[in-house]
Amino acid sequence: MPLVPSCLTPLKKAVSILIPAYNEADAISTVINDLKEAFKNSDWTYEIIVVDDCSKDNTAQAAEKAGVKVISHPKNMGYGGALRTGIEHSSYDWVATIDADSSYPARELIKLLPHASTHDMVVGARQGKHYWGTVFKHPARLVFLALAQFVVGYRIPDVNSGLRMFRRQIVLEMLPRLCRGFSFSTTLTLSFLSSYRFVHFEPIEYLSRVGSSKVRYVRDTLRTLQLMLETIVYYNPLKAGVLLMLFPFFVGSVSLLLSLIESDLSWLFFSGVMYCFSLVFLGIGLILFLISHSPEKKISSR
Repeated sequence: MPLVPSCLTPLKKAVSILIPAYNEADAISTVINDLKEAFKNSDWTYEIIVVDDCSKDNTAQAAEKAGVKVISHPKNMGYGGALRTGIEHSSYDWVATIDADSSYPARELIKLLPHASTHDMVVGARQGKHYWGTVFKHPARLVFLALAQFVVGYRIPDVNSGLRMFRRQIVLEMLPRLCRGFSFSTTLTLSFLSSYRFVHFEPIEYLSRVGSSKVRYVRDTLRTLQLMLETIVYYNPLKAGVLLMLFPFFVGSVSLLLSLIESDLSWLFFSGVMYCFSLVFLGIGLILFLISHSPEKKISSR
């Protein structure tokens, strides 16, 4: 019997909307009320679940007062940890996520709904100056997008948008490989695209957040790079080998050039060492690629 892609199964118009929240008392009520208003004329059934990630303010109380389901963590588990809890407690086949800081207008979630019938995940691709951000954030976003596009092989408008909707069952299968922290959305996007799921990117408006950001740019940037590399190793180890070989290859090429300019054999020797490291990394990537594509692994994974 032929397999039917998940995106072609009959669509049940019901969605669990998850709001991970940490110290967002100033905006959480507005986000909830805006969601209710946005879905007032929609033909979708919905529930709103706020996962309070051990906030130190009255985020949970404000959400409860707004009349939605609230799950509170006894300790802070991070953005991805909050979404994991929400996904596990959601009632419907489709799950949507939106931030608690009013940076994503609730009405923009409605734009994603029409694409659910033909896709496994729909991502709100942010537009405008608030997305690209400061002088530091702009080049960092470009680097992440370039790396993500290298992994999957085609253009990605927004790799870590917090406004998206996806099929719950697919994500439940992926949860062990997904990040528990800030990079949950990034690893989710790469996992869907690398496993050849149908993903649509819908342009959306993006606003300045209410309150202060919880992101620590240096720490979270390094963690995101690490997790992106882990995702590449899992889905396409050959590309991981290519990425790892680039640095020693570049250093080796510079050393070779210096040896030619200065007629210094020490630079030539160093160049050879770096080229050897490049070959080692490439060889590791090839071996992991062959293992991941071996008939035994394919049979055992069925």
